[in-house]
Amino acid sequence: MTTTFAQSRRDVWRMGYWQSGPAFEINFYGGSLQIDSLPSSNMMSMYIEDAGICDTNGNILFYTNGIYIANSLHDTLLNGGNLSPGPATAMWWDHGMPSTLGAIALPDPGNSNQYYLFYTNVRMSDLACDTLFMAKIDMTLDGGLGGAIIKNYPISTFEFLSGQLSACKHANGRDWWFVVHGFNNDIFYKWLITPNGIALPTQQNIGNTKMYPGQSSFSPDGEKYGCYDNHYELELLDFDRCSGMFSNYLNIDVPDSTVTTGGSFSPNSKVYYLSSRNYLYQADMTSSNIASTLDTVAIYDGFTDPYSNQFFFQELAPDNKIYITGFGSNHYLSVINNPDIIGTGCDVTQHSIYLPGRNGGSLPNYPFYELGALGSSVCDSLPTSVQDLIYNNNE
Repeated sequence: MTTTFAQSRRDVWRMGYWQSGPAFEINFYGGSLQIDSLPSSNMMSMYIEDAGICDTNGNILFYTNGIYIANSLHDTLLNGGNLSPGPATAMWWDHGMPSTLGAIALPDPGNSNQYYLFYTNVRMSDLACDTLFMAKIDMTLDGGLGGAIIKNYPISTFEFLSGQLSACKHANGRDWWFVVHGFNNDIFYKWLITPNGIALPTQQNIGNTKMYPGQSSFSPDGEKYGCYDNHYELELLDFDRCSGMFSNYLNIDVPDSTVTTGGSFSPNSKVYYLSSRNYLYQADMTSSNIASTLDTVAIYDGFTDPYSNQFFFQELAPDNKIYITGFGSNHYLSVINNPDIIGTGCDVTQHSIYLPGRNGGSLPNYPFYELGALGSSVCDSLPTSVQDLIYNNNE
């Protein structure tokens, strides 16, 4: 069965690249795509890094490019400037940070008016990250437009891949698992976010040593994790929403010489798509031999406007279609119209969505906020008391 979602926290996609106006956003009000131009004077440039969150009625609350946070009026959020100060931020201040999935916003399970925003720095020497930051946003401030009550709070100084921030709902349907992969190691770092705050991280060694970032995501049902990086490797793992543990690691080498970093799951969580620049691949997650099902469902047709519209980042939208950015700054998105279907019946239409401004490869980093509790789970009623906290909501 395909999962469908009502008005959701993923409904508005704020996008657009530096000085290529007009600014624009995509929204999915009522389940269908609509594109709205915005005043160029309020344009936030997004060069890859892109995160935000809507309220439960699908209205945008805030969003960020890793340099600053904007409110629903597209002005700087109260106390929302100067994120992650450092050399990289100074270099990219007018473009937006270049990290793949370099920020992510999550609701505070203990306060419906407050939200966490996680984001990383970028180390200039090797484009890895060595600091994970948190901002806390209170939407009751500034007349309901919100404001940051905490900013640039260092959650961790481990070495991370550049971006690749992911999150999945705990099996109790309330708390969150927040996940980051280490740099030049095989470590997943995981934080549990509860009404009490943010727990100290746990570590799990699994899979290969990773130095190259990619687009990572959990499946809509929360049971799978996938990442396709720019070193020709697709990584797939099972995920336990109770314990937060990964298992059944699978690495698939992709036979391609022009790789990019796009990957996403279908609405029913049974199909995975990955992007090279020239080829769009599909894998059947229900097979006992997933690698053998890797199949080409589209080949880049050579279209440019003004740059290559080759396949790049992917995002599963509230309308249950997958949208794919072009590689480079351009005016179009490609679409997988029926992503639950195995084979070319998934219906890939290249450069079929026209954008009023050029997009530099950005798509919002949205987890599946709507994912509910596992009704038969032994951990549905997780105790609210977490003893070891790195950030305490009561302080």
